[in-house]
Amino acid sequence: CGSPEVVAQGEVITKSVFCDMSKSVIGHFMTKEPLHEALDQVAMFYTCDTMRATSNAIDNYFKPSHGYVVPRTGDKPSARAFFREEMVNFKNDLEKLTGNKIDDDKVRESILMHKKLRQMVHKISDLRKRNRPPLSGCDFLEITRAYRTIPAEEQLPVLEELYNRLSAVPDDDVPRLRIMIAGG
Repeated sequence: CGSPEVVAQGEVITKSVFCDMSKSVIGHFMTKEPLHEALDQVAMFYTCDTMRATSNAIDNYFKPSHGYVVPRTGDKPSARAFFREEMVNFKNDLEKLTGNKIDDDKVRESILMHKKLRQMVHKISDLRKRNRPPLSGCDFLEITRAYRTIPAEEQLPVLEELYNRLSAVPDDDVPRLRIMIAGG
């Protein structure tokens, strides 16, 4: 989410009962983080009233924001139809904002490329299940960060080569201790 200071800044506009995620989103705008300052518009997809209110607050105080509802379940035809309509609205809003027509075939190509990329990231992650993993959790975290910032077309060959190198690292039969420390 954000540091306690960022969350506290978000609480200036929101209610204290809002989740830290929503307070953090607003807090980043309040502290004028460069990423948030550079935005032209915010598109928020939400399932709860708190995030809907967060979208409204961003729209009222900081940047234009459009909210789109994500149904909590996709097992009913009505929920899928509703979500499809929200995606069509999002597409139309993006076309209006950018002045560019969104080509459905190019979207499908992009989805397939990102599917391949996700599969490669999962293959690399599976290597961490070994007794002697060829990469640490910190290393994997850096891969997931890159996943969100580097274009898929550039990433895929790099990750394929990385997987080939990491999968060639020998494993052994001695299990290692793995500990996760968590709190709240």
